[in-house]
Amino acid sequence: MDREVANPTFVLRDRRWDLSYTYDGYCIVSERFHAALGDQDAIYRALPSEPDFFVLSSDRFVDFDAERRGTRFEDRCDECGRYRSVAGATPAFLTDPVPLASNLARTNVEFGTGDEQRPLLLVGTEAAARLRADGLAGLSLLIVEA
Repeated sequence: MDREVANPTFVLRDRRWDLSYTYDGYCIVSERFHAALGDQDAIYRALPSEPDFFVLSSDRFVDFDAERRGTRFEDRCDECGRYRSVAGATPAFLTDPVPLASNLARTNVEFGTGDEQRPLLLVGTEAAARLRADGLAGLSLLIVEA
């Protein structure tokens, strides 16, 4: 599934959130979120039906330490190699002990069940401070364990 391109007929039902997810894994952010985070390492795709909202993604990957976190991978498909269910995302553990320096990155592992799987989106400490300062609705920031 291409989570960078949203269905052109998608209609956002609740515009009060600056950050939200669709059931099928799209991260939707407002113009306020975009202005607070900026463009470094972030990819914003406009929603055709919602001019002030975007699908957010990143092509910068960080390695998630699934073994140390105790992540469960269940029901592997022999044809495609994907798992039906991946559980155990938080707290997030990364394999690289260097603190996340960029504005935005995504984990190389996607979590959830079936078509609802999505990566964790991670921000560096400076970006997190900017996002917190703007009081964005729907934003939840947790510490990443390196």
